[in-house]
Amino acid sequence: MSQRGKWRGGNAWYTLAVLTLVYACQFMDRQIMAILLEPIRREFHLTDTQLGLLTGFAFSISFALAGIPLGILADRVNRKKLVATLLLVWSACTALCGLASSYPMLLISRVTVGAAESGGAPTSMAMLGDAFPARRRSLAASVFQSGGAIGGAVAFVLGGFIAEAYGWRAAFFLAFLPGLIVAFLLFATVREPPRGAMSEQATGPDKSSFGRTFVDGLVFIRGQPALIHVICGMTISAVGLSAFASWVASFYVRTYDVSLSLVGTIVGATGIFGALSHIATSYFADWLGTKNRRWPLQLSALCSASVLPIGLMMANQPTLAGAITFAVMLAVLSGVYIPIAYAGVMNLTPPNRRAQTLSIGIVLMNMIGYGFGPLVTGVLSDAFGGALSLALGALSTYGIWSAAHFLLAARAMKSGPVA
Repeated sequence: MSQRGKWRGGNAWYTLAVLTLVYACQFMDRQIMAILLEPIRREFHLTDTQLGLLTGFAFSISFALAGIPLGILADRVNRKKLVATLLLVWSACTALCGLASSYPMLLISRVTVGAAESGGAPTSMAMLGDAFPARRRSLAASVFQSGGAIGGAVAFVLGGFIAEAYGWRAAFFLAFLPGLIVAFLLFATVREPPRGAMSEQATGPDKSSFGRTFVDGLVFIRGQPALIHVICGMTISAVGLSAFASWVASFYVRTYDVSLSLVGTIVGATGIFGALSHIATSYFADWLGTKNRRWPLQLSALCSASVLPIGLMMANQPTLAGAITFAVMLAVLSGVYIPIAYAGVMNLTPPNRRAQTLSIGIVLMNMIGYGFGPLVTGVLSDAFGGALSLALGALSTYGIWSAAHFLLAARAMKSGPVA
């Protein structure tokens, strides 16, 4: 029997608001490293390849190892309590980065942050999948994703100013207090939505073994071509998005010789445009879905393909103003196709497999996308003599590849409106 009557809209929107704050804390802790790369490079005498390893692969490998077990765990325990605990852990580990006295210590601290963060987004979105009906999940996903842009903006703006005034270590100490406050807010005030509350059939937690659950989850995904292509499109997109997010601050500093505080303000403001596009276009995407469930993914494909020319233009602008203009356009485009893709995963997955399926997708995004995007950019930059503009321009080609997967996903879906 459906549990829709047991979960009211006000609960859903409040849950979304708090989980968006959780995601903002997650991205603040993740992105604060990007604004601090230049002073860290100077203190520890690092190459761009080492910086790419620090911002990418070291973070993503622990994310990958911990992500799927945490996703399976989330399908069988109280998800609210799990997210609150993970938030406390990754916030504390981010603060520990400020105590690092060497590159290996900093690397280890980032590994622990990645492991804890791996369970945050899939568990949160699984909760949202049970709080919102399918026809509202693009909107819910877009609001949730806007938290990433907000957290990134805070990281860049405050991180830049604090690093200039008090040093890069003080910027890491900034991270713990917001995480502590939001974790308490989540634990004390949010109600856990019943699994299957927005499905026709109620579903309880998975009671089978971890190994059996993992195998069954892979078998389920293998039989869903549309789901496979959505996850592939998200993963390829993450390669380029993570490259730009990790290196754009250094790109501005090296190419246009601007201060960290100014760069932080620029990148933070750019992220806000992305957050606004998340929300503004989600209404349109949800409306498209009520006409034909294929159309939102086709819109994702169009926006993703547009990344290549705009990314090339951004990386080759002679003026700072020109680069900022095209960077804003990139932020707006990513604000369109990523929330739609997340909503696609939720709509294609039953409630009792949602956290695990989301965790598999997010693990792939982090292991391949966030793992190799910043690292490959650093390797290319070293090969090009430190020319980040050439490296970022080369990474813009991801847009065509991910667009192809979004089109194939739409083609594999049944035509007709979502529920």
